[in-house]
Amino acid sequence: MPRDPRTIATTITFCLAMLLASACAHAAEGGTCAYPLGRAEPLMGLRPAPGIYLVNDVYYYTGKAGYLTSSVDPVADSIEAERLVNYLSLNWMTEVRLGSGDLGVWLTLPYGREEVSWEPLRHGAGRAPSRATTSDDVTGVGDLALGGSVAWRTGVSMWSGYGMVFMPTGDYDQNRAANMGLNRWAFDVGTAGRWGSPMGGREFATVLGLTINTENPDTSYKTGVQLHADLAYTQRFESGFSVGIIGYHYRQLTADGGSGAPPGERKGRVTSVGAAAGYEFAGGVGLGLRYYYEFWAKNWLEGNALYATLSIPF
Repeated sequence: MPRDPRTIATTITFCLAMLLASACAHAAEGGTCAYPLGRAEPLMGLRPAPGIYLVNDVYYYTGKAGYLTSSVDPVADSIEAERLVNYLSLNWMTEVRLGSGDLGVWLTLPYGREEVSWEPLRHGAGRAPSRATTSDDVTGVGDLALGGSVAWRTGVSMWSGYGMVFMPTGDYDQNRAANMGLNRWAFDVGTAGRWGSPMGGREFATVLGLTINTENPDTSYKTGVQLHADLAYTQRFESGFSVGIIGYHYRQLTADGGSGAPPGERKGRVTSVGAAAGYEFAGGVGLGLRYYYEFWAKNWLEGNALYATLSIPF
């Protein structure tokens, strides 16, 4: 019995969505990292006074990957992703001392929307492939993140060691190409440093970290170890204004694994450079704007990112 053409089209779309969800942009399941690239810049190595701080980041990203292949044939090209996410963080700088360092903890809840679109290659008998754009989107809660750090200060230098755990609590469906959650545990460890005066003058800050992922139980896909580095050079003025040059580099150190990963060794990378501006009001309330332009991508999305940050001390 001939099959309904609508059923065939639905099946093709479902298979492509499954492939995109597991191998978007070739490397790392879902084509993303649990650690939000570029988000650390305002708090790099910072050791504030004991107290509770509310930090809210509004993040907008749009990026494109040029080509996607399966283990045998090309299946899609011109893959695009758009994300609008609100990261709400509650940071507590405690009065607990660990040796000569101060303990801080934080909790971050993301909520937002992601849309993914791609052009599957469709082969017709005796003619060149034709394209039909397909898309998927989701709005919901992302993975909850819990972190802690120990920070030290010597003169105008501050540095810290930190650890974070990303819990698989976000909105996720293995049949979707767009997901707010990653459905896997991830652990991020690293160090941050800041040199210069935060009250005025020049300041340099950096973060270096590793993200270690567990296997997604629904897809049997294990994303490799991911490295990220953030850099910022800032000129602060006594008026409260600040401007700076910023950037980040992402690189996957080990290939993906598990029975659900496509064959072959695919490792992603991307680099960015951008600009930042901010203003700190009396009482410590701060506003910031950061823009990142991505380039030198391989097996990864490449695009533009924008952060708007509000920080409020209690």
